[in-house]
Amino acid sequence: MQTFRRDLPALLKEKPRYWVAYHGDRRVGIAKTDLELYQLCARLGIPQGERIVRPIELEPPYEVDSPYPCD
Repeated sequence: MQTFRRDLPALLKEKPRYWVAYHGDRRVGIAKTDLELYQLCARLGIPQGERIVRPIELEPPYEVDSPYPCD
């Protein structure tokens, strides 16, 4: 999440309303849909618990550790 938050200002300028996936500190990809990124992560063998897939938009006001069904 730290890497996503760090990259978010640039992502909002470059690809608003797209989706982005991270595996640790590494950006895995950017796509029009979250499904494309879930499929990419599966092809790359990235386990569900080791990735995040997020929309490129301003974050809602909830805590990082809240139960949000993002993955």
